Amino acid sequence: MIPVRASAEGRAAVLGLGARGRAMARALAAGGMAASGWDDDVKARNAAARAGVVIEDPTSRDWGDLSALVIDDVSRLAGPETGPAALAHVTGTPVLTELALFGRALGGVKGARAALILGGDDAGAAAELAEACLSRCGLDVRRGGAGIALFDAPPLRAGSITLIAASAAECAAAPDITVDAMLLLAGAPIGASDLEALAARVSGPVLVDMDAPEASARLAALRRGGVDRARLIACSGRMALGDGVYVLGGRLHDARPGAPRRPLRATGPGLLTSPAARIAGAAALALALGGQPDMVEAALAAFPGAAGWGRPLARLGPVEVIDRAGAQCPQAALAALSGAAPVWWVAAPGVDAGALPEVWPETLRGVILCGRDARAARRLGARIPCRQTDSLDDALARGLHAAALCGGPARLLYAPSTLCGPEERLARSQTFKDALERLTGRIRRGDAA
Repeated sequence: MIPVRASAEGRAAVLGLGARGRAMARALAAGGMAASGWDDDVKARNAAARAGVVIEDPTSRDWGDLSALVIDDVSRLAGPETGPAALAHVTGTPVLTELALFGRALGGVKGARAALILGGDDAGAAAELAEACLSRCGLDVRRGGAGIALFDAPPLRAGSITLIAASAAECAAAPDITVDAMLLLAGAPIGASDLEALAARVSGPVLVDMDAPEASARLAALRRGGVDRARLIACSGRMALGDGVYVLGGRLHDARPGAPRRPLRATGPGLLTSPAARIAGAAALALALGGQPDMVEAALAAFPGAAGWGRPLARLGPVEVIDRAGAQCPQAALAALSGAAPVWWVAAPGVDAGALPEVWPETLRGVILCGRDARAARRLGARIPCRQTDSLDDALARGLHAAALCGGPARLLYAPSTLCGPEERLARSQTFKDALERLTGRIRRGDAA
C-alpha cells in the first residue's frame, strides 16, 4: 500500500469503491487521514468494508469537515454534481482523481520515478510488457491504470519506477503530476493542445509511435510544449528510423545515439498477437528508464502475454485460445489478427455490428455471441456466419468445437468488443479464464458432449 494524504486536516470522501476507490481509501487511512467511502453498488460497499474502509452514505451526514473529494473515475467530473460533489464545488474543496492523488504521493518521495503511457486500448498492454522488461532488469517497478489500482503497491522509494496507463482525460484532471518519461502510442485519443500542455510536465524522454497517422502533428505539439529533439524518441513497427527504436523482422533495433548496435530478438509466444509498434514502444520505454539490452531481450522472449490484450491463454490440441478482453470495439479486436490460421470470434451481446473494420480479416470464419442479441446477429450474419448462445461457457464450447473441426491450426478469439470501464476489462479477462478452466476440466473428465 502506498500511503498518501489529500490535505493536512479534515476528512476525505471517496466516491466509488471499486478496486481503485478501495485502494485510495486505504491509502488515505494509511497516510493518517480520516477517510469515508461510498458506492451505490452494495457489493462494492461490502467489499470495501471487509477491506477496512469506513462506509458512510453521503446523504446522511454533515460534510462540514470535508477537505478533499476523491473520485475513482474521471468520468464523474462530467456527471451531475450531488452530495459531496456539489458541496466541494460550492466550498472550493479540491476534487482529486486517482492520478491527481498519486501525484501527491509521488511528489513526497525524493527519487521515485513515474512514466505515463497513453495509447487507448493498447496502453495497458504496453505497460504490462514494459513492466516485464524492467522487472527482468532487477529494477523496482510497479504498474497502475487500465484497471490496476495505483495505490495497491509497495510504498514508493528512491529509484522506484511506476508505469501508469492513463487517458488524456485523466492527465487533464491531474494538472500537478510530473513524470520522468512518456510513451505515446497510436491509439491515444489526444488533441494537439492537450498534448502540448502535457509535454511540459515530462522531464525526460518522450517516445512517439511513428506509425500513428497523426505522428507529425504530435511531434510538432510536443516540441511546442518544450520537448527538445534530444528527448524525442521515435518508435515504429513497420519502418527503419534514423535515431529511433523500431521492430522489423522479429528484431528490435535501437538506433539511438550511443546505443548498442546489436539487434535484440523481439519474439516469443506472448508477443505473437502484439502489434510491432506496441513492442517497440514498450521495449524502448524500458531501455530509456535504465533497462539493460540483454535483460530486455530475455524478457521479450519469456513474456507470457498481456492479460486481456491479446494474450494466448491456452492451446487445446491445434486450437490456440486468445484473451482480448480489453478490446472495446470490433476494430480494435480484429486489428490484432495476423497470420494464416482461421479464427472464430467470441463477442458479447451489444457489440456494435455497424462498427466493423473496412477490411474484413480473411482468416475470420465465424462469430459466436455469448448471449442473445438478435439485432447484432442479423447484422453480423449478413457478412459472416454468426451464432447466438445462452452463456459464455456455451459460446466457448461451440467456438472451440468449430475451430477443432477445421482439422489444422486455428484460433479462438475472446473479444467482447463493447464499451466498459477499466476495472471491468480485468473482470472480463478473469471471467473468460474461469470459463476456459471449466471447459478444460470437462474435457479432462471426458465430457466431450
